[in-house]
Amino acid sequence: MVEKNIPTYAICNLLNQENKKEDFVILDLNKFLAFQASLISSSHRHHFYQLLFITEGSGVHTIDFNTYNIEKGDLYILSPGQIHKWLFDSSTKGYVINFTADFFASFLFRNDYLNDFSFFI
Repeated sequence: MVEKNIPTYAICNLLNQENKKEDFVILDLNKFLAFQASLISSSHRHHFYQLLFITEGSGVHTIDFNTYNIEKGDLYILSPGQIHKWLFDSSTKGYVINFTADFFASFLFRNDYLNDFSFFI
């Protein structure tokens, strides 16, 4: 697959708020899906970290061209630049947490702290 045609989003343009700067956002998955369903079902990447926690429902999550079945209780951790897309059934619920490396750098003693966690690399 040709990767150069895959869009990359910042937190705010993902939320249709290009005129704002956000380093940390928590979203109800259902509300997010209501206004971005077409975007998330197409392959894309982010300039930020993302945690996806599924509290109900099912579907598939494709990350770096590997497909995973989504189930209640799943936690997905994405690093900047990873290619992914979601296909949820209509009953899927959960939360999305987006944050930038700058968010952590703003209050941590070590700016490279995230590098200590292999799941963020």
